[in-house]
Amino acid sequence: MREMWKKTTRLIKAEDSNYLDSNTTVIGIWWILWIVSNYIGNYVLKSIFKEQTIETLMSSTIADMVMSILGIPLAIVTVTIIKNYSSKEEKISSLEKQESI
Repeated sequence: MREMWKKTTRLIKAEDSNYLDSNTTVIGIWWILWIVSNYIGNYVLKSIFKEQTIETLMSSTIADMVMSILGIPLAIVTVTIIKNYSSKEEKISSLEKQESI
């Protein structure tokens, strides 16, 4: 995603030197949340197949709750990235239309 973001920004800046780019910190945050969420999800999945005791059920339930809570900011950050990248694609499209005129 970061590579696409940077290449798209370069394409836009080649045509519009006044273009201000939003920084890529949000991509790093998204990546960290995604990795942590998947790690916890793998833990929950593996704990299901272990011997079922009250302790393992409680720890997997807590991990599942944490994963669900992490899913909220992960979804918000994902939507933010998609909106920002979509606006970049719209900008490229408008620049291409201006070029062809």
